[in-house]
Amino acid sequence: MDLDDVCTVIRDRLDTIDGLRAYDFHPGTIHPPAAWPLYPTGINFDATYRGAAVRGMDRITVPVVVMVGAADDRRARSAMAPYVAGSGTKSVKRALETAAPGEVAAFDDLYAGNAEFDFYTVGDVDYLIALFTCTIVGSA
Repeated sequence: MDLDDVCTVIRDRLDTIDGLRAYDFHPGTIHPPAAWPLYPTGINFDATYRGAAVRGMDRITVPVVVMVGAADDRRARSAMAPYVAGSGTKSVKRALETAAPGEVAAFDDLYAGNAEFDFYTVGDVDYLIALFTCTIVGSA
């Protein structure tokens, strides 16, 4: 799998969520709500090893950040709620696991297994984020 292609597909899938600014890299300037993939936490080459002559499938773990409003603003929780829902038009899980219209295949499967909450500081402002852990598998 090509990491650039993987990040482009993630951006394209996130871009199907109306009102969410999607990037394929960490943006220099962030205007929430926004989402982007981070660098992989790991790449498992030959995750399904089939012998010396045949490459197996590779597995990449890519965190995806979704940022909403300031953490000390009560509206941030309400703004985050539809993004962390398991389904619905603003569900990040649904968007990440569903091919975008006209998508060029960069991998075989993406599974958004969980989301954790944290804060991300930009300037002097702490923003509420959800960090989705995506497991991606594909041909070598």
